[in-house]
Amino acid sequence: IQHGTHDRFVPFGQSELLAGALKDADADVHFEPVEGADHVFLNHPQPEIILGTVLAFLQRHLNSLEDVRPE
Repeated sequence: IQHGTHDRFVPFGQSELLAGALKDADADVHFEPVEGADHVFLNHPQPEIILGTVLAFLQRHLNSLEDVRPE
């Protein structure tokens, strides 16, 4: 979970609560505040870094689904 610390639309604390609940449920979760970023990471100087982190997470987890996909 990545959340801009200056998000004007979704309270930052919502992502903190979500990350905590997922961790309590033993989910694979990583919470990363994005300092100074607004909603959808506006004003972030390098949004491609954020996107790279998200894509790596999705690739790791979506590839693991191949092991449980019915034939």
